[in-house]
Amino acid sequence: MAFFPDLSPHTYTPDCGLEVVNVGWLDEGNEFPTGSTSPKFHAALLELCKRPIYEHRGVHECWFCLAMHRRLEGNGQIRVQGKGGVWYVAPTMVHHYVTCHSYLPPQEFIDAVLATVPDRIPCYPF
Repeated sequence: MAFFPDLSPHTYTPDCGLEVVNVGWLDEGNEFPTGSTSPKFHAALLELCKRPIYEHRGVHECWFCLAMHRRLEGNGQIRVQGKGGVWYVAPTMVHHYVTCHSYLPPQEFIDAVLATVPDRIPCYPF
């Protein structure tokens, strides 16, 4: 998987002319912010990750787990709309990064995930 800095413009998949930014595209050799997040955020993020909007061919393995001789992989992405109409796009591995590697996403992404009602996932215009 490619590394994209948090909040950088998303160019990996179609954006349909909307403002779409990256969150949680972590990879080997690139530092990322760490910290704690709430169980409520973990649960809401997990629900989103169970319903990826794009699934890619092949899989991405977690570099951080490979270093510990474990294997976890994913191949999809989620999108969630934040304030002001901006869309945040993250790999489905973001839940793993948050819960197992203490990745701390930008607060505006956390707020957008918490504002999403899990059983009413928005219709994506992508």
